[in-house]
Amino acid sequence: METDRQKFISLLSLFIKFAIQITKENTIFLSAVIYDENYCAVKIKDNLNAISPYLLKALNEILSDDENMSRRNYGFSRFSVKLAKKIIELLSARKATVMREGEPNEFALVFPLKFVITDSSKMEVETVIAPKTVKPKPEKK
Repeated sequence: METDRQKFISLLSLFIKFAIQITKENTIFLSAVIYDENYCAVKIKDNLNAISPYLLKALNEILSDDENMSRRNYGFSRFSVKLAKKIIELLSARKATVMREGEPNEFALVFPLKFVITDSSKMEVETVIAPKTVKPKPEKK
């Protein structure tokens, strides 16, 4: 399994955007850890000790199969939600609830560890010479 870096960054941006707009708390905690041998988990919570039940429920609903749920309850565009779901599918990622002592602690997106750079073409740099500055002529009166 491989992870495209650009898609990964796009999904993380959407993930953080969703959490910031949903939470009723003043802070968001984001962390990334090795989930198991071949996966990395990007975890989010809105309290120092654990994720709030509201944020956990909302993230699960947004990334569920019911597209109208996120629009009706949270105000996200259908495009943003569909894009996030499609990138999750393309990256072979999955959502998970991280538990601690039997209670939900964080919401996570779990990704394969191997990153692939899709653009291997050589970049061409174009040099543009700035035109000489011209002093404006004083206006005639």
